[in-house]
Amino acid sequence: MVRLLTYSLLIKYGFNVKSGKILNPTAVFCNDRDVYYERLAEADIGTDTALLNWCDYVLSGVLGEVTKLNKLLNFDFLLERILLPTLLKSEERRYITRAESRILQAGVRKQSFKAGDINKSFDGLDARQRTHKIAKMKDAGLIKPLKPGGRTYHVSFMNNFLMRSLIQVLESEDFIPPIDR
Repeated sequence: MVRLLTYSLLIKYGFNVKSGKILNPTAVFCNDRDVYYERLAEADIGTDTALLNWCDYVLSGVLGEVTKLNKLLNFDFLLERILLPTLLKSEERRYITRAESRILQAGVRKQSFKAGDINKSFDGLDARQRTHKIAKMKDAGLIKPLKPGGRTYHVSFMNNFLMRSLIQVLESEDFIPPIDR
């Protein structure tokens, strides 16, 4: 009952993912199930202290999630601690080549780019070779055009290999709980 009421209050005050808010209150309850059950069992006692401890647990969890989101909204943090390490990990694991890694690193730094914007990353390739490389990277899902058929791109971490590395980096930075392998 406490969980239902707590969740209802969070939704009432705008922490609802479906309505477009970016904080998912269930993340508070799911990060450490053992602690959650301990706090819930304590709240079941119903004393003022037990209920205050429950509130402290929930609010600390919400604060932790908001703090994480604020970090991710800081582009410098996102770039240096999440995106570039993801690309380096993908390169180390040979999911992407060194050349692809350099192009993607330049791409995430610029956020959106045209081939000409990142010429230095192409290691001396001529225009035809750059076009071919871009086409290969689009086919692999490493980059996507901002508009259908457009020539301005962004790096896509939806590629299976980049996503694997991204999840590992997010785990190592404590943004998501470890996934059992």
